[in-house]
Amino acid sequence: MTEIQDNTITFTGTNNIISDTQGISLSKGIDFFKNKVYMVPINSGILDIDLSLSRIFHVIANENINTLQFSNFSSYKSGYIVIKNTNTLNHSTTFPTNVVWQHNSAQVLSGINGAFIVLEYKTSDVDIMMHYMSTY
Repeated sequence: MTEIQDNTITFTGTNNIISDTQGISLSKGIDFFKNKVYMVPINSGILDIDLSLSRIFHVIANENINTLQFSNFSSYKSGYIVIKNTNTLNHSTTFPTNVVWQHNSAQVLSGINGAFIVLEYKTSDVDIMMHYMSTY
């Protein structure tokens, strides 16, 4: 049986094993990663992305982002950070030392009022590969 309530999907079956007719099975302990968009606030210039909460993060930037940090690092995950500026800002962002930028150059985040900044991230066993996709 499958139950969906809020952000939780619960699967129940004999011995907590669910299988299809082709013999593929999932047993308890499989992490069904949250794909919902998670809103992240900026606190005193610090943007803390908690990788355990989602893969897609949306930030309403009403203040400068001085520091971007990641918490609850998890290997081999990917996702997006979408930042929307609500004012004209001057993001002078410091990134963690384990962030590796595409083309080996840290990007300057746009401070244009109304701009959307799209960052793609992929984690390895120790690093976070970051790609500045675009500014809209």
